[in-house]
Amino acid sequence: MKKKKIIIFSGILLFILIITIFSNNFSIEEREEDEIVAEEILDYTFENYDIHAASSGHDDGEKPVLFFDINPDTVNIDEFHSDVLDKLKQYDLADKYTIEIEQTSTEEARLEVLGGDIMEIVENYLKENGMSENVGYDVNIDKNIHINLSIPDDSNFDKDEYEEVMDNLIDFDIHVEK
Repeated sequence: MKKKKIIIFSGILLFILIITIFSNNFSIEEREEDEIVAEEILDYTFENYDIHAASSGHDDGEKPVLFFDINPDTVNIDEFHSDVLDKLKQYDLADKYTIEIEQTSTEEARLEVLGGDIMEIVENYLKENGMSENVGYDVNIDKNIHINLSIPDDSNFDKDEYEEVMDNLIDFDIHVEK
């Protein structure tokens, strides 16, 4: 009887030990792959190419994506793609990841930053005037800057009051000196 208890107890301990070992190995492998991608690939591209890089899709069951935003004025896309692919192959990850490359020129990047700054100015202005919850807005920059504001039909703003507040938003003087 005592032998059966020892055998059962030993079997349970062995089972727990095996489960512990295998569960730790799987999480370590996943963590190591994530670390390799972050440290050896994304950091490498940022340090050597000065670009924006990100990884996504690891948890949703789809093939993970490595996303890169490069400046075609300063980075050759073919060389960059080849370099990233070589890095993935070096760690046997080339078949596990999809590479997506977006090209944003210096001018496009500058306009994106400008658009974000204008959005922030409009947002702060609307908050200061108690309109942030009732007014939708969007900024579009091409050759000109377009600020689109939308007010719901059921809004309680008076049209004249609204126009006065918005005139103050864009009320500025331009001085040109020669």
